[in-house]
This record gives sequence, C-alpha cells and structure tokens, in this order.
Amino acid sequence: KNGCCYHGLSFNVNMDLTPFANINPCGYHGLRVTQCIELGITVPLEELQAELTQNLVHGLQRHPTRRHTLSDNTPD
Repeated sequence: KNGCCYHGLSFNVNMDLTPFANINPCGYHGLRVTQCIELGITVPLEELQAELTQNLVHGLQRHPTRRHTLSDNTPD
C-alpha cells in the first residue's frame, strides 16, 4: 500500500523445517521451504551471513525508495 510492502526474510541454514508445514510461506499454500544444507551449501555460518548481508545491501542500493513515516501508513 502506498508504495510499501511488508515482507520478512527467513534464511534457513540447517534446522528442523517441520513448523513451516503449519503455515503458508509468503501466503502461498503448499510452497515448499528449503535450507542451505539441502541445497548442498555447507560453508560456515559466518560466511553465509556476510554474503547475505552484502547481497541485501547491494540490492537495496540498486533500488532506492523514499523514506516513509508512520503518518504515511494511516488509513485512507
């Protein structure tokens, strides 16, 4: 709404994914959740964190948005 979206990020490395069976990830029924270990990614957690951070910062810098204030989110 008003040029904003609210979304989260779950970066699963090596965990029990059973709880995800009880939700609709991203609002999509039946969407499968995976994790790094299942994709054969076995680098240390610190390296994954650094890579994710670098890619997020790079992506956000490429797509600047205007800053919003709480008053921007009031109902129309």
